[in-house]
Amino acid sequence: MNSFMNSTFDVVDYIVNDDLEKLAEIVENLSDDAKTAYVPSLEEAQAADEKSFGVVLWHPSIGKFNKFAMDNKGITELNLALLAENADNLPEEILKVAATNLTCSAIKFGIEVPEKLKEYASDSYMHNIIDVSSINEASFHLKTATASSKIYALPEEKQYSISSTEEIKEASLYFNTHHNSFTPTKKLEYAINVAQAAKDNGIDLRDTLIEKYASLDTNAFNPDFKHHIGSRISFLKDNQDGEQVYKDLLEKSAELGPDKTAAALYIIDKRTGVALSYGKGIDDAIMATMDMQKEAGYDIDGTYVTKDQLVKLSNEDLTSIVGNNVISELKGDDGLDVLASLPKPIREEVINLIP
Repeated sequence: MNSFMNSTFDVVDYIVNDDLEKLAEIVENLSDDAKTAYVPSLEEAQAADEKSFGVVLWHPSIGKFNKFAMDNKGITELNLALLAENADNLPEEILKVAATNLTCSAIKFGIEVPEKLKEYASDSYMHNIIDVSSINEASFHLKTATASSKIYALPEEKQYSISSTEEIKEASLYFNTHHNSFTPTKKLEYAINVAQAAKDNGIDLRDTLIEKYASLDTNAFNPDFKHHIGSRISFLKDNQDGEQVYKDLLEKSAELGPDKTAAALYIIDKRTGVALSYGKGIDDAIMATMDMQKEAGYDIDGTYVTKDQLVKLSNEDLTSIVGNNVISELKGDDGLDVLASLPKPIREEVINLIP
């Protein structure tokens, strides 16, 4: 049998292969129609009308396999997302047919086509039966080998390639618009990987959302976390049940730690509807929970200054410039911010002391 026939194709395969955890991650970002869609059993899928599937795989020795049901809005959206997820692991012949038919159904149902499948988007269906014995196995193996060498913002899912300068910039722009569709864990993973790829390729992403999220400290709470919880409670108005859930999380946050607290806050925000106001007066779960990393150093008046350099300066030399009271602040955790806030002539004198 062809090597790709054991691949995981659609939602039925995910269930049959007991790959439910990964399926849940993908479904998390889809609509309620997709989350509540009826998923046929393997037997029901094989007995259904071939026309209601994106592709029908036919093998001369073992018969046919109906893949990617698309007979209603929910199952179409679900299988469309799974096809995009596994696009790099499928022969191009299968991908083209399945994507053409699923995107056609998606357009008719008013479903947004995933970026990875837009090149196949069509407003008309194509013949969906493929003789798998005719598929070029050599081309398939070349495709999977090429895909395995790529770098992804989400490597486990092989999503959002960042293997080139153009792809890194596109990934950054995509994050600007769609970052709230990711869970906290995936949002951080995406941002950190894109930021690292940008650094490796000499791409400047300063003052972007990618840099902002990649600079978060997953081990430190936002000093205004309590305030962010209060903002959510105010948003709820008379929802006492929701208010108590937020208060309980605040009480348990120290025990949970920033990463687990952010994950829990995200779930609560979705259940209470607060997540719909992310970016509209409400910071998302990650920004509300985690603190920014303290920079090791940054550019001040054209000179890159680090915390270590400030700490090593002579107290005697500093006294004549800033006085005794400021020295401890200059050498503290926020020393760089203190230096940047000083009048320019004084800043320059301090910087001139650095070897």
